[in-house]
Amino acid sequence: DQVMIASPYWPVVLKQANSKILIQVYMSAGGWSSHGYFDIKRGGTSGTRLGAEDGMYGEHRTTGEYHLMGVPNWLDDPGTNAAGTTITYVPYIGQWSSAETFAINNYYNNDNQNTVSKAIFTEIAG
Repeated sequence: DQVMIASPYWPVVLKQANSKILIQVYMSAGGWSSHGYFDIKRGGTSGTRLGAEDGMYGEHRTTGEYHLMGVPNWLDDPGTNAAGTTITYVPYIGQWSSAETFAINNYYNNDNQNTVSKAIFTEIAG
């Protein structure tokens, strides 16, 4: 199952009614021996998952590989909302085995490679 990344959340305040949100997330991660997953929930921690069963992004790698993980382009349609509405997005990550170390923004076995994750939310008029 996927777990929330630390405790960040991304609030988006609509400037126009009924907008769609283009989501772009770039992050580096590694450490799992088989499967890595990324997903976002709309509406907070008890909100709606945007991705399918394996999330918005999933991949299979070899233990220790360090690579880009994220969502290059995801168009979310949060439905009918008034201008000024705040939509909260919460990032989640997961891996096949809960016994493994999952590293974000550095190598899974040391911290000599620090990077910065980026999330971009662009409102598209509805």
